[in-house]
Amino acid sequence: MGRDLDQKRISLTDLARQQGGYFTAAQAVAIGFDNANQFRFAADGRWERVRRGIFRLASEPLSSDADLHITSLFFRRRDGSHGGIFGLETAARIHGLGNFMPDSIQVLIEGRLRKRAELPPGVEVIRTYDISTEVETIDGLLVTSPIRTIADLLGALDRDEEEVRRAFVAGRQAGIISNDKIAKMDQCLPAEVVAIIRNWKVGSSRIKYR
Repeated sequence: MGRDLDQKRISLTDLARQQGGYFTAAQAVAIGFDNANQFRFAADGRWERVRRGIFRLASEPLSSDADLHITSLFFRRRDGSHGGIFGLETAARIHGLGNFMPDSIQVLIEGRLRKRAELPPGVEVIRTYDISTEVETIDGLLVTSPIRTIADLLGALDRDEEEVRRAFVAGRQAGIISNDKIAKMDQCLPAEVVAIIRNWKVGSSRIKYR
């Protein structure tokens, strides 16, 4: 019995470390920690309850991206799939694209928000066309790819195109946006966005995409 519990703890720790030290009650149940276990570990301080249905392993160091990990788990569905992904300025921040300082954590969802629970503080929900195309996982966080992030920022009504262009150029120079992605961007981005990007300049020349 003790060995079985130790294995469960190892599995939970491994999972939590992939998520900034956090995990959901549903994930704990899937590993083998029932409601009685959860109550006991929260009561004795081994698990810290950060909001309903979300815990942090007290033995793990606090993550600098704790707000993002908590938000990510909030949008996780009962079946384990993701109901929302990070996008726009928040995605740019995660990728290190430009100098965007978002006032809120921007989460893209498809359709309506089905959760009844109150949103975590500082979270902005934005409806989008798709949360499965051009998406990457970075440090356990699901986020739009760099090229899609640039495209979505261009599509934002209040976004200055020159600011997005500078972020794009910096991303290319840092290797965050690859030449391969540039060559294939017409396969995943709206035609009007592709036309704008192709007319941008890097240094003294227009962007080469073939």
